[in-house]
Amino acid sequence: MADTTQQNTEERQQEAQKITRRRTLYAAGAGLIPFPIVDAAALLGIQVLMIRDIAKVFEVDFKEQRVKSLITALVGDAAAVGLFKFIPGLGTFFGGASAAAIGAASTYALGGVFTQHFSQGGTLLDFDPVKSREFFEREFEKGKQVVAEMKTRATGKKEPEESSPEPPSYRDLLEQNKALYAEIIALSKEVAAMQQPKIDVGDLQIVEGIGPKVEAALKAAGITDLMHLASAKPENLKAILDNAEGNFNLANPDSWPRQARLAVTGDRKALKELQDKLVGGR
Repeated sequence: MADTTQQNTEERQQEAQKITRRRTLYAAGAGLIPFPIVDAAALLGIQVLMIRDIAKVFEVDFKEQRVKSLITALVGDAAAVGLFKFIPGLGTFFGGASAAAIGAASTYALGGVFTQHFSQGGTLLDFDPVKSREFFEREFEKGKQVVAEMKTRATGKKEPEESSPEPPSYRDLLEQNKALYAEIIALSKEVAAMQQPKIDVGDLQIVEGIGPKVEAALKAAGITDLMHLASAKPENLKAILDNAEGNFNLANPDSWPRQARLAVTGDRKALKELQDKLVGGR
């Protein structure tokens, strides 16, 4: 009986790993796939759907809002302690394909974390982001290698030179694999159908304490939307303002990442309750 249970768990883990790698490919799409499917706003949707599918494999009850909160708790913390090490320079980190690669690596890490948790009998209710952070960071490092391998297979080059012609994309691969193409299109529709927050993610002034000048300073440093702001640490935001032109001594970013997380996850009630307690972001 024990052998049967172990075999069943291993089969579920293998299925969950397949789901994770597939969703990692989709998350990398903004930089690797020639279709406008994945952007910063859709990344959270892809990750939520991935965890939903992994939960189905392990017969775990799925709660969308709970998953969104857990994702932002894990990925937000990781962005401060690990992601800045991946791409040198804040502006570069938040630009183009680099951001897509990081989003894909975080997707891979989330899949690994939830697969481990569910395979050990855990549920969404007893998932602890703090205790899972170390494992998430290890999986994120593995995810970076997985994404790099995907790009190498797709382009045929490890480091394309700037002067070389545009490297081949996944287009040929997708044309050869109609099933994969259909699955990507279906996923894009499913992400679009999710109840994404009806907000302008590029409007940082949604956050209490951020005015036009502060918003301009943050965007100049690479904090270009609410997703980026949600992933930042207050001390990093403070450092940006200290180094920016202008006097931002009165700005207090302690609550800004939390406000941004509530905004991007669509929890408007909690955001309003928090902002009602704040004065100038404090």
